[in-house]
Amino acid sequence: GIRYDSNANISSTNEGEKDDFIATLSPQFEIINDRRKMVFEFLYRANGLYYLKDPQLNTISHFVTAGMKAEYSPATKFDISDSFSYLKQSLLTSQINIQTSRYNIMANTVSLRMDHEFTPKTSMTANMSDNVLKYQDPASVDGRTDSAGAAAIYHITPSTSTDAGYTFTNYSFDSSGVSNAIRTHTLRIGLTEQFSPSLTFNVFGSAVYKTGSGSGYDWEAGASVAKTFMMSTLNAGYARTVSTTSGLTDTLGINQTYSLSYDYRASDLSDVTLYGSYSENHTDPAASVDLESYNAGIRWAYQLRAWLTIGAGYDHFEQRSRGSLGSDVRREQVFVSATVTPYE
Repeated sequence: GIRYDSNANISSTNEGEKDDFIATLSPQFEIINDRRKMVFEFLYRANGLYYLKDPQLNTISHFVTAGMKAEYSPATKFDISDSFSYLKQSLLTSQINIQTSRYNIMANTVSLRMDHEFTPKTSMTANMSDNVLKYQDPASVDGRTDSAGAAAIYHITPSTSTDAGYTFTNYSFDSSGVSNAIRTHTLRIGLTEQFSPSLTFNVFGSAVYKTGSGSGYDWEAGASVAKTFMMSTLNAGYARTVSTTSGLTDTLGINQTYSLSYDYRASDLSDVTLYGSYSENHTDPAASVDLESYNAGIRWAYQLRAWLTIGAGYDHFEQRSRGSLGSDVRREQVFVSATVTPYE
């Protein structure tokens, strides 16, 4: 793909506003071995960015995912995966829309999930995960997040279900050899209502107890709605969560995100997506991190041939820092793309 990129603070040296043409080359291959009760999956993708005016910013990112899905019995299923990435685009490793400096980041996540159905109305899930983030930037804080939890799901009616669960999470931080650990205990309850085949609503709330640095109580909540029309789909959501700060500090922060997307399928070959989100991230009580960010854009894709899909779009991202950590960032991208799939 080819992009025109206009940025403020595009580089790790905060050199001010810059613009550039960027060529993106992203080869990918995937292997799927589907057996009778077991599926093995492997995916590798490289993402090369090549700058016309500023070639010292050229970089290649690597993404590897391996997983296995197994059916132990008709009622019990397992899902194991390992995802590794090595990249400089911090927004791809951050789940809370925080843009940090342009240094190499290594991320790895191992997860295990089990689903078991007791009756047609009752089921449970259990999961464990380990996530590691290491930053080349000496000012960033390396982190490791280990969590384990379980939840029960009960279908009140064919269109209404409720869930309740508990999750234990251990956050470990390492900043210049100084370690810090925070543990959280989270009790969650949620409700899903399918008002019609085309309208689904979901809401949840959680009580969080933190031990270690910054111990105390907190809360999480969220809601989302999905509406399907004849040729399109509308999604809207809100979530408030307790999370890390993507390497900015060795404490936990609060993230609030509002999101909206609209996908219109003009034909079997053409698709248009409009999207937008607004996020706030801050640490509490000391607001060393106090960030707000906006992201909005439009993407168009058209399947020109069975093996060729072309696309175009526009994306705007803006981050404003009101605390002592983090920086102001503005990025605008106009892009065209071509995806070639030799065979499946």
